[in-house]
Amino acid sequence: MLRSNVARPQFGLRGSGQHSIKRQISSQCSEWHNGQSQLQVRRKCLVHLVRHSQELILQTEVKIDAGNLSIYPLQEEDERGTAILLTRAFAHTKDGRGFREIREYVHEMLQSPPDGVMLVARLTPTDVSEVQLGKTSLVVGLAALSFNSATREQMPTLQPPDKSAYLSNIAVEPHYRRKGIASVLLKVCEQVTQDALLNRLYLHARVADVGAQAFYRKAGYLEEGRDGSLTAMWHRISPRVLLCKALPVIE
Repeated sequence: MLRSNVARPQFGLRGSGQHSIKRQISSQCSEWHNGQSQLQVRRKCLVHLVRHSQELILQTEVKIDAGNLSIYPLQEEDERGTAILLTRAFAHTKDGRGFREIREYVHEMLQSPPDGVMLVARLTPTDVSEVQLGKTSLVVGLAALSFNSATREQMPTLQPPDKSAYLSNIAVEPHYRRKGIASVLLKVCEQVTQDALLNRLYLHARVADVGAQAFYRKAGYLEEGRDGSLTAMWHRISPRVLLCKALPVIE
C-alpha cells in the first residue's frame, strides 16, 4: 500500500557533471524554440533528457510497504530482467511470447524515444533476502508508453487514435502484486503523457480480465468500445475493451 502520494517525476543525477549537462540541455532546448511549436519543443526536450539518462535520469521514488520503489526509463542493464518479467507476466495468456522475441522487443524500446518509452519499476526491498547475493534491488514492474502509432502494434479492432498516448504491457512480478506498484506505474505514465503535452491516455484490457478493468476504472478510465464475440472470433483475438482517461494538459 502506498505511504505517500506519487511525486511528479524529477530529473535526478547519476554521477558527476551536473552543471555542464544542465547547461547543454538548456542550450539545446532553447535552440529548438526557433520555428517550432510548443508541443515539438516540449517533447524534444523530454527525449533529450531521457537519452542523457546515463548521467541524468527521469526518476520518481515512492515508499511502499515492500521497500523503496524507483520508476525510471529503461536502461541497457535492465534489458534481461525486464524481458524475464514480461515473459512470465504473459506466459499463460494468448498474448504470450518466447523470451527471445520479448528480449528483442525490449531492446527496440531502448530506441523508441521520442515516439515512446518503457518505464521500469525497481524495488530496493525491506527484506534483503528477496534479492540475489551481491544485489540491492530488483526489477519488479514495467510499463510501455507509445506516443504515436509508429511504436505500437497495428490492431485489427479498437485502434487508438494515431497521435495519442497508448499504454501497453504494464506488468508486475506475481510475488509483488497488490502492493501498490501497478498504481505507481500508472500514475507516472499519466504524468509522462502530460509532459509530452498529450491529454488522453488509451489502453486495452481483456474482456475476461474483470480485475484489470476494475483497476483502471477506479483510476478514472472510461470505456470507449469493446469487441463483440463474433468480431473477436473473426480476427482470432481475445475480446478486449478500449479504455481512455482524459488528462489535464500542463502549460
